[in-house]
Amino acid sequence: AQVCIVSAMESADEDEGWASVSREEWLRKLDSADLFESDIHNVVLNYLAVQGFQGAAEAFAAEAQLQPEVPLDSVGRRAAIRQRVLAGDVQEAISILQALDGTILLSFPEVHFRLRQQQLCKIIADGEVERAIEFARQVVLPFVDENPTMLPQLEHAMGLLAFREASSSVFGETLSVAAREELADEVDEAILRFYDVQKEATLENILKHVKHVEAVLVEKACTIPRLDFSTASQAGIAFGSE
Repeated sequence: AQVCIVSAMESADEDEGWASVSREEWLRKLDSADLFESDIHNVVLNYLAVQGFQGAAEAFAAEAQLQPEVPLDSVGRRAAIRQRVLAGDVQEAISILQALDGTILLSFPEVHFRLRQQQLCKIIADGEVERAIEFARQVVLPFVDENPTMLPQLEHAMGLLAFREASSSVFGETLSVAAREELADEVDEAILRFYDVQKEATLENILKHVKHVEAVLVEKACTIPRLDFSTASQAGIAFGSE
C-alpha cells in the first residue's frame, strides 16, 4: 500500500517533463496507482491497534471482515499495562502482562528486569529496607546472574538505600515520571515486537515517506501539489514549493 501511495510522487522525480504538475494531473496519477481497498483497511486497522483504540479496532475489523495481525484484546491490555507502570504499580502491570501471554516476559528478559528494578526502587522509596534487600536478592539478582551486564543497573537501584530521601538523591531519577514513561514505552514496544508489529503505525510510516519524497522533489525545483498534514484532507492540498 505504501508503494502505491507514493508511486505517483516518485514518478515525478523520474520524468523530466514533470518539473511542474497541475492538481488535475497529480490526482490522475494517484488514481492510476494500484491501491486495493483491502490495503487501505489493513492500514487503518493497524493504526487503530498500534495507537490503542481497542473498541474502534474491533468494530472496524468486524465491519471490514479483517483478520487482525494482533489479538485485539491485547490493545486494551497494553493501555492498562501502561497506566499501571505510570502509576508505579509494577506488580499489577506484570500480572496483566502474564495474563496477556505468559511468554512475553520470557521473550524479553531485559524488559522484565527493568520492571523488577523499578519495583525495587519503589520499595526502597517507601522506606521498606529489609523487604527491598530480600526482594533484590530473591527476585532481581537472578537476572544479573543470567546477564552480568545488568549489574550496574541493580547497583544503581540499591544506591537509593544510602539516602533518607531516595527521590531527591543522585539516583532519584529512577523514581521520576520520566523514568516510568520510558519504561512504559519499553514494555509497550516489547508487546508489539512479540506480535511482530512495528511500534510506529504503517500509516505514520506512509506519511513520513510522502513528506520525504515531497522534500526531494521540491529540492529538485519541481512544482507539485503539497499535502497539508495538519488537516489530512483533500481540501488541504497546497500548491508550489514553500
